[in-house]
Amino acid sequence: MSKQLEQAGLVTFEDEVKRDYRWNFTVNLLDWVFFSMGMSFASLNTVLPAFARHLTSSNFLIGLIPCLSTLGWLLPQILIANFTL
Repeated sequence: MSKQLEQAGLVTFEDEVKRDYRWNFTVNLLDWVFFSMGMSFASLNTVLPAFARHLTSSNFLIGLIPCLSTLGWLLPQILIANFTL
């Protein structure tokens, strides 16, 4: 069947992957670079606690910011671990 598609001039999936590899790699690399730069402006250790200080005077709530960030990052992994091999 794939030989017939190739003879008909239709592009196979592997051909599309090869054709778009350089573009996809470049765009994903730029996405990672800009995401990393953006996250450096909103550090959980400096900017967000300073911003929260303007919203509340509770040291407990301000101290929860890094804890909630870590929990938000790790909790989905813990919940999904049962569904892996």
